[in-house]
Amino acid sequence: MKKQFTFLIFIFSSICSAQNCIDWKLSKTFDFDIMAKSDDPSSLSKTRIVVKVFNKIKKIQLQTIVIESESILTSKSYPCVNNNSYATDTFLKSVDNDFGDVIVVDFNFDGKEDVALKREEGGNGGPLYNFYIQSENEQFILDKYLSDEVAYFPYYIDSKEKTLSVRSRINSVSNEEIKYLYNDRKQTWIRL
Repeated sequence: MKKQFTFLIFIFSSICSAQNCIDWKLSKTFDFDIMAKSDDPSSLSKTRIVVKVFNKIKKIQLQTIVIESESILTSKSYPCVNNNSYATDTFLKSVDNDFGDVIVVDFNFDGKEDVALKREEGGNGGPLYNFYIQSENEQFILDKYLSDEVAYFPYYIDSKEKTLSVRSRINSVSNEEIKYLYNDRKQTWIRL
């Protein structure tokens, strides 16, 4: 009964809010209830992004992730119009380094789905992301290094070499390409 009640709340909350959606297709394991709240959704302003993570089979809520964004255009970006799931070992193409709002991919090469959430629209280098790594108990833990140091979404994720390749604009005509290597033993990232 509790599971059914939680699922009904899950469905009801998505129907009642215009800035709310549920993405069932994004992940094999999870459903995402995504909501963006802003005082002025037509401008770049402070926005609260709330992502509720549900177990796809059991229909129970596992986690709530909240991001306080300084510059997200909610009428354009959130929710659910630009969510993506990517396979590793594929070169990704995007307009202005924008790979999506909510992105599911395996960042740390452990075979589990991880999540990136757009936190800022960014400047001419593209949007900035928070990266969450899935733990053993189906919780998404913020990866501070990827979120603070890398910040941009990788255009290439190499599972054989365990690297992420990021491209960012450094001026009006030049891009910088940086690779990050994942160390399995230490569970840390190294800038190459």
